[in-house]
Amino acid sequence: MDQTYIERNDASRDRLQDLARSLDETTLQRQLNDDWTIAAALAHVAFWDQVCLARWRAVEAGGSLDDFPDDVAELVNRASLPAWRALPAQTAAALLVRATDEVDAAIAALPDELVQRARDEGNEYMLDRTDHREEHTVEIERTLGGA
Repeated sequence: MDQTYIERNDASRDRLQDLARSLDETTLQRQLNDDWTIAAALAHVAFWDQVCLARWRAVEAGGSLDDFPDDVAELVNRASLPAWRALPAQTAAALLVRATDEVDAAIAALPDELVQRARDEGNEYMLDRTDHREEHTVEIERTLGGA
């Protein structure tokens, strides 16, 4: 069974964690746009990786992989942004490191039948966390004048 998603997760996790660890408090508080800071974006990624982990734990306990609509995810983002912005910046970075480590380890340990189930049900993003991480990594790097 194709497990390239594990390698992709490892690479995207390492890239984002390295970036987060390299930033000081002042830089983490830098604005990405009118609403979001770098730290808030890191907390956001951590949150959604934690949601993914919680969903996998529920599936392993017999639950479903049912998804929720994009408009619900956007509502959660809007509702959570004030809390993410209120977090100390280094806390947001630490949450990102812990969440990405935990979800990637859980995904890498999934049995083949759950991997296939996610694929069959169109939930590849539950296996491969790269797109969401890379979106925010690139946004942060652009803001900082990097890649």
